[in-house]
Amino acid sequence: MSDMQNNNPNQRKKPTAKGGILVPFPKPIVERTDLDRLPPDLLITIDGQARTGKNTAGELLAGALGGILVDSGRFYRSLTQAALVAEVDLDDRNAVESFCAGARLDAVIRPNDRGVFEALTTVNSGLFTDATLVSVGALVPKVAQIPLVRALVNATLRRLYRGGRMIVLGRDIGMKVFPNTPYQFYFCAPAAIRELRDSGRIDGSAVAKRDRDDANQTFFPPKAAEVDTGNKSPEQVLHVMLDEILERTPE
Repeated sequence: MSDMQNNNPNQRKKPTAKGGILVPFPKPIVERTDLDRLPPDLLITIDGQARTGKNTAGELLAGALGGILVDSGRFYRSLTQAALVAEVDLDDRNAVESFCAGARLDAVIRPNDRGVFEALTTVNSGLFTDATLVSVGALVPKVAQIPLVRALVNATLRRLYRGGRMIVLGRDIGMKVFPNTPYQFYFCAPAAIRELRDSGRIDGSAVAKRDRDDANQTFFPPKAAEVDTGNKSPEQVLHVMLDEILERTPE
């Protein structure tokens, strides 16, 4: 499913295979002259644990490069919420598998209020609000840990990319979904800092539990550049990533 803004004068479009998302090339929000040599087709993955700043940095990077932001977590949260709406018992693995196997998973691409294009997940053509997706966060591991569900989401992510510039966030993107792209990052930060970002506390217990829940789905891609975001501002992280992308791009 595609929901492009056809009347955007800053947007160039590229033909795509049937069934794929039509990827726009929105005008970059941040201008930096040394980025001019980057290719028009640029696939970037950002993996890492919870509260390491993947979404914030990914949005800044999408704005700087004029790309699409794709958060794989939104797909898992959407499937979780759709299962709840359908009154599926999330503790019944077979029931969750059956529901997800029959679900139509797709995305629409729309600009957010900061002008960055994002992939918004649809399940059976339904689109959930950000507030709703945040509310089911604690239940997501019950769905995301199922191999069939991960395979479904990964296949959908691959189908969405048909060229252009795309930044994909998650925990296994560089390892499992797009292992061949040279533009891979892995975010880390001390548990105390991540807990502070999450709840305002510094004991680290909630983040530690989340790490345990996500352990089987979190991977460090061999080609990834590790970025410690604990002592960096979002803007500093952005420049670290841009410098690394330029370093990995042939002259």
